[in-house]
Amino acid sequence: MSGKEIPGHVLKTGWVYKRSDYRREWRKRYLNITTGDVPLIYYHRDLNDAPTSIESLAGSEVTAVSQSENFYHFTLQFAPYAPYVSSKGSSSRPGKSWTIGCYTNDERRQWLEAVLNAKLPADQQVWTNPLLASAKAQINNAASEQPAAGGVDSLVTAAAAAAAAAAAATATAAATATAAATATA
Repeated sequence: MSGKEIPGHVLKTGWVYKRSDYRREWRKRYLNITTGDVPLIYYHRDLNDAPTSIESLAGSEVTAVSQSENFYHFTLQFAPYAPYVSSKGSSSRPGKSWTIGCYTNDERRQWLEAVLNAKLPADQQVWTNPLLASAKAQINNAASEQPAAGGVDSLVTAAAAAAAAAAAATATAAATATAAATATA
């Protein structure tokens, strides 16, 4: 990523839709959620640019979770007078909110989990996706020793590959047992 690097461990990144403040139009944005000394959420208009806006998740609240026409969204209210950094520099202003939308309920749930877990210590985070929970545990263990190469995505991919290999081995063993039982009958 070019532009300013953000400190902390990345919990979730990806494309979402953010409702604009003035025209109330949905615009595609690349969102990042990090945890560290201060949990942060930030977005890029273009992935190659520096973050457009960076907000602290400390003191933030999810104030609405809704659905409209197969589009799932939630509103994140930031703490009043929270410091923030925009492309124009640092400032402080009354709390603002972002409305973030996704095409699936599962995708919205993942973003909500990341927002809520970013504010918690690693040992108190709760993830409903077992592969993601396993990957987060591996990251937390690796972070105490050294930074994880490849981040969350590579660990999730590795965990998924391990789960698929275990499922394939189980299926092969069941097929072998069935064939053996059929041959002896």
